[in-house]
Amino acid sequence: MRDILRELGGMPGVRGAAVVLSDGVVVAAELAPGSDPDSFAALFSSLLSHVRRNVTKLGLGGIRRAMVTASRGRFAMTDVGGEAYLVAEIERHADPSAVELELESAASRLRREMRPSEYPHTPSSPVPAPLPYDPSARA
Repeated sequence: MRDILRELGGMPGVRGAAVVLSDGVVVAAELAPGSDPDSFAALFSSLLSHVRRNVTKLGLGGIRRAMVTASRGRFAMTDVGGEAYLVAEIERHADPSAVELELESAASRLRREMRPSEYPHTPSSPVPAPLPYDPSARA
């Protein structure tokens, strides 16, 4: 899992990536130096909660992908199964379509890696227990 995140985070225009549960728990993260995984996950969880509520009201179904653009960068997410999402921090000048392709490719590999039959944990969730965050891993 970390290898996939590290590879995605090394792509041009991507500052870092994490697998985050919808409640804000970080499963694994490979973020840019100085990034706080808890703040990263809290922002994601808050955005997801608001978007889910309104998407449900509009009858559009579940959220598969989303991108938020701010004045200094972007925040993209894609569903990887269960309550887990691949979330990436993207530089302001990065080509969003190129990054989206890389994000979906990484998400597809994570989905295969996180299949429930391959993990001896609770059958209700295909997500393994969170890995300890190692900020020096990105250095």
